[in-house]
Amino acid sequence: MNSRIQTNAWICRIAIVLGFIFVASMLRTVVLILGGQPLSGLLLALGAIAVAGLIQLFSSPLYRGI
Repeated sequence: MNSRIQTNAWICRIAIVLGFIFVASMLRTVVLILGGQPLSGLLLALGAIAVAGLIQLFSSPLYRGI
């Protein structure tokens, strides 16, 4: 199998997982805010790390060739 195709598949999988983590953490943040409960620092950190990972992934040289 072509290594370029394998790289593209892994980039897509990583992007999907990071996107899911970001959306899940933002939804949980909204639920906590609407419920009047305190926010978890870990929850906010997970969302921030997922966004940073997506930015790094989409700005990498591997993504430009897709």
